[in-house]
Order: sequence, then structure tokens, then C-alpha cells
Amino acid sequence: MLTFINSFILPFLLAAFIPLLLHLLNRTRTRKFDFSAVHFLKSIEASRIKKVRLLQILLIVIRTLLIIALIMIFARLILATTRGDGNGQTTAVIILDDSYSMQSYHRGAPLFDRSVQAVQKMLSYFDENDRLFLLSGSRARLTPLHRGMDLSRLFRAGSGRFHWSALYPKIDSLFRAFPNSHEELYLFSDLRLAPYDSSRLQHKPRFFYFNPGGDQTNANLSIDSVSQTVRNAEAHQPWPFEVTVRNHARRDMAATIRLFEGDRLVNRRFAEVAAQQQAVLTLDYEPQTGGEHRLRFELDNDDLSLDNRYYYVLNIPEQLRVLYVYGRTDSMMQVAMDVLNGLPRLKIESVPLYRWQTMSNEAFDVLLFQAPAGLKTSDITKMRQFINRGRHLIFIPQDEDKSDAYNALFKKLNRRTPVESYVSLSGQGFMNLRLPAGALQASRRGQSKKQDVSYIPFRRYYKLRVTNPAPLLFENGAPFYMEDKNLTLFAADLNTQWGALPTESAFIPFLALQLLSRSRSPRPTGKVGHPLYFYPGTFSGTASWEIRLPNGQTRAARLQYQNEKWLVKTEHTEHPGFYTLMRNGRPLQSLAVNIDHRELIPPRAAMKGTALPDLSAESWQSLVLNRRRGMEFTLYFIILAIMLAFAEMMVIKKLEKGTP
Repeated sequence: MLTFINSFILPFLLAAFIPLLLHLLNRTRTRKFDFSAVHFLKSIEASRIKKVRLLQILLIVIRTLLIIALIMIFARLILATTRGDGNGQTTAVIILDDSYSMQSYHRGAPLFDRSVQAVQKMLSYFDENDRLFLLSGSRARLTPLHRGMDLSRLFRAGSGRFHWSALYPKIDSLFRAFPNSHEELYLFSDLRLAPYDSSRLQHKPRFFYFNPGGDQTNANLSIDSVSQTVRNAEAHQPWPFEVTVRNHARRDMAATIRLFEGDRLVNRRFAEVAAQQQAVLTLDYEPQTGGEHRLRFELDNDDLSLDNRYYYVLNIPEQLRVLYVYGRTDSMMQVAMDVLNGLPRLKIESVPLYRWQTMSNEAFDVLLFQAPAGLKTSDITKMRQFINRGRHLIFIPQDEDKSDAYNALFKKLNRRTPVESYVSLSGQGFMNLRLPAGALQASRRGQSKKQDVSYIPFRRYYKLRVTNPAPLLFENGAPFYMEDKNLTLFAADLNTQWGALPTESAFIPFLALQLLSRSRSPRPTGKVGHPLYFYPGTFSGTASWEIRLPNGQTRAARLQYQNEKWLVKTEHTEHPGFYTLMRNGRPLQSLAVNIDHRELIPPRAAMKGTALPDLSAESWQSLVLNRRRGMEFTLYFIILAIMLAFAEMMVIKKLEKGTP
């Protein structure tokens, strides 16, 4: 049904007769005068006079329609979908963004608190018979609402990310379960999220959004990531960490980065970051003992303090237990293993391939496997179980020209085919391996000087496919070994038939570093809102399992067998910090959980919908209630008025120049 929002303007439609009245009045006032040159006027053709009259009539019609269009713009004609007053019952779904970016401060209060107050105010505008629901943005938790409901203590901002994908099905189900005359969707957010996609919904509600912070950009620095720059296997030596700090503000900012081990401050560094840029800084940590180290990187407080901390767990075993499995006896490797077994931090046990099935995987941290390509299925299964428990496998190929066989083996291990081809230079020369001196020692402070490089010839090797930069390269750029999580694959066998490395003095230090560096065990860092997986390593059916949360509380946990490994799985994490697996009341291992810094990345596209600049009664009337009344034609009348004004100018120009 067609109706008008401002119907009181309709009497002004009588003004549309003004152009016609003026034309008639001008005709009645026409007076005749005789003068001597009247015979010249009689020469004008009658047809041209008719064309002028037609243009005059067309000009009257255009001016009449222009006045009508202007009045209709102010009267606001609409096509009502319900009764004319637009007060049919409403089903409204309110999405409250509770992601961690909503904890930013704006004018002395967090954005989340401002959003809750805005929702509280908006509830008063609805009717008692309307169906109102609230969904949290990060967990999609549903809460029915009603007028007069106190929201101040029901909701709080979380530490997770906003997820549209979890919200769309619930939004559709609510509109399907509670059909009403009006379907409306409201979003209260700082809009640091993907745009609303109406195509993901079967129902097509009117979409409104409210940004409690407006266009303000917070003065905020965040720690996006922390990583170790080089391998280091020794305690009492500095371990360098690269810390990525991002500036989200539109101005340059500075802060101090502090490194804590527990509650003890161990290092600090001043950082300056340009506007909308990131900086990578290096902080050293010098562990005094082996074992588990809980590290916390921390920035000065700013508008959003939650992303100013980054948690990291570093595990340095007191002694690394290595199982060396060999397919064919290699005298040089056996001598090297005997020498390395004398180091206090290494405990190496050597067994031939046919005996290694009798060894327990749980007794070793690293599996050094020097074997042919034709392994039994039981061998591959045992190797897969070893790496699935979070242990490290170093594989050295012994067979020549077995690319397909090794690819088939590794496809069963980690679903990759890392070998590209086999290269043999026998009788044609050799290919040098570039072995920097830095590859034989751990990183030290001030190690910025140029290092000597040793060139070690190899006559055959496998060309490997790598996705990450390889630590060591041949002169032609081919990688000497590749790493994929806790699996290392060498490109060549370490004996004199393949290359000269076993005859070099660097051989034993090289092997020592390869083994000890695998003891560097940064535990995987989890993200808030995702489950955690602990791998206790040993099975104990009678043990009591618990998980200690960052706030000190504990929750019961259950040991389960999944994908050929024993694990303890947590529920979705809610807060950043350290989560510790407890067995019979004693801490077994810890994992660090951090917020997902992608929450603060600006969206690629603008939000589509109707923006609510505020929630005053006037804004509610003009932006919400008026849209409930139906489709409005104001824009079409504005376009028509512009076209009529242009047509009027064209007709006037023709009358001034004379008809064609």
C-alpha cells in the first residue's frame, strides 16, 4: 500500500497549478497594437508559430511535474509492507562483538562497555511483543532479551576473535523460528572484522550497525609474534628472540619491551615504531639451567593492554636421549656416535635396523635414522608414531638413485614428497657444500663479523623440494637438508662414498649441533578460542590428569588415544597465558596461549548496511522506524527532479534561439 511519511505536505501539491495560471494570466493581458511594420510579421509561417506554442505547453508541463516531484521528495512516498504506521511485531537479532579489540579504551571507557550501554538503551525502543535475541561475536552464545533487562553484569569482553561463520546459521534459525512482520539484524562492533555478507543468509533482514568508537584510531602497540632466530643448544649462553611489534595508530609510537622469566625481569629494549608499520627487535635470553622456561614479553600499557603481552614456553632437556638406527654399518658414523656419547648432554644408543623394533619410543627424544629406502611397513608405522608424539626424526638416506622409493616412504610419514631428483657427479667432478663456521657453533653476542666458510665436496646427493629457506646450501643453491616441523631429511648420506664431510674436522661438531639443536624445543603456541593438545608421551591408565589455567584454577582432563598417539585435549581456551598439564597433582608440561593478532588487521572492505551514528530517539525514528514502513521512493523523485530541471533549461534555450 502506498502512503506518505510527511502527509501534511500534500496540500502544497496545489502549487503545481502555478505555471498554468501564470501562462493563462499572461494570455488574457495580451493587447493588440497597429504599427507600420506589421506586414513583416505576416511573413512568419503558421507552422513555426505552432511549434513555439507546443514548446510553451511542454515548458508548462515540465514545470508542473518539477513542482510535484519536489513536493513528493519532502512528503516521502513509501510502499508499506505492513500497516501504515510501521508498528508490526519485530524479530531482532543483536550481535555484540566481544572480541579482544573491544577492550580498547575510548573517552575513558572500554568500547565493549559502551556497546553494552547502547544495547541497553536500544531495548527501550522495542515493543513488549517483539522477539529480541543477542549473540556474542566470538562464541555465538545466545541470550534472549526483553525490555527493561539489565545487561551491565551479563556480558563481558573476551579474548578471542569475531567469527561470522558461526553466527550465520544461528541468525537464520532465529528468524525461521520466530517469523514476524519485521526482521532486523544489529551489529555493535568496532568493525575490525569482515563485512556482513547477506548472501550467507536465507532470510534477508534489514542490517544496522553501531560503532561505539566512531572513526577513532587507538594509540596501540601490539606484539604480533615471537620466534627464535638461530639454533642454540647450550645453557648459560644467550638465546636471541625476534619480537615483531606493530603500531596500529596513525602516529609514531615508542615503548619499552621487557622480557620476564616468571616474575624475574631478564632483559629490556626501547622500541620506536612508525605509524601503521611494524618493527622486528631482538632480545636475548640466557637460561641458567635446562628444563622448562616460561617467558613473557611485555610492552608498556596503552589503549589496548591485552595485546601487550606474548607468552612463550622454551624447553631445554637436561640430557638429550638419541636412538641411532643404521641399515648398513658405517664405521665413520659409529666412531662419531661413540665420541658424541661422551658429551654430558647426549645419551646415544646405537642399534641395527633389524633390532630397533624392540626399542621403546618413549625412551628417546631424537631418532637418528640412517637407512635404505626399502623399509617395512612396521618400520614406517613406528617412525610415524615417534614423530606423532612430538619427538624429532633425523633421516639420512643410504640408497642411491631411489627418489621414488624415498618419496613413497615420506608420503606415508608426513604426506609429502620431498625428493625432486637424484644427482650423481661421479667422473664429472663434484659439488661443494658451503659450511659456514657459524653452522658449527651456537649463536653468540656480537657475532656480526664475517665468518669463514668451508667448502666440502660431494659427488652425489638428492635434490630436495623446500618451502622455507634451507639452513645449509650447496654452491648451486640446492639445500643440504630440509626441515618440516619435527622431521629433518638430509640430501646425502654422511659417508665418504657420497662426500668428504666425514673426513673433515668439522664432522663431529656438525653432528653434535644437529642433535643438540633438536633439544631446543619451543612448545607450540596456541591461540585463544582454540583447543590445546598436550602429548604426555607415556600412558598411565591410573593417573589423575588435570589442566591448570592461567588464573590458577584447575580442570579435570582425560587421556585419549587419537591418530596413533596419546594426548590430552582441552576445551576452547578463553584467556592468554600458560596452560599446564598436571599428572597426579604434579606439573608435566606447559603450553603458551596468545591472542590472535589478526583481530586488529583492518578489514579489506567497508561494512554494508545502515550505520547508526547514535541511538537517540531522532536517529531511531529516521533510520529504523521509517524503514519499517516499507520501500521509500524519495531517491527516485530526486533523480526525476534533476532530469526535469535539465529538460526545462533545454526548452528555454530553444525558445530563446527560436525553433529549428
